[in-house]
Amino acid sequence: VASSSSTSGERNVIVVGGGLAGLSAANEASRLGAKVTLIDKEKMFGGNSAKASSGMNAVGTQIQKDFQATSQDKPDSIELFSEDVLKSSAGQSNPSLVDTLVKQSAAAWDFINSVGVPLDILSRCGGHSA
Repeated sequence: VASSSSTSGERNVIVVGGGLAGLSAANEASRLGAKVTLIDKEKMFGGNSAKASSGMNAVGTQIQKDFQATSQDKPDSIELFSEDVLKSSAGQSNPSLVDTLVKQSAAAWDFINSVGVPLDILSRCGGHSA
């Protein structure tokens, strides 16, 4: 994401990448009053997010809380999600970034859901224990 201001104070933002992250950034910049240009290398927006049929990995989401209230399955947790991410990365991930990813995942899920992306199917994705 790059931005600049014009002499009139208008904010211009360029977002590179039309996947979920890029579209989220463009949406927020626009909501805050910026003039947004969104570019992507593909003909259609969506990026890898359009291919991710299993949704979004997160912990502590409302749909998980609703499910876990009536389930005998092993409950998910920040610690378990962190362990799964660190294990699946075979030591290649930055623990500080994993901590941020995991602790902010429910808020990210809430945001994506709030803009109309249906994340109403609970699934256990590859590499995750709960």
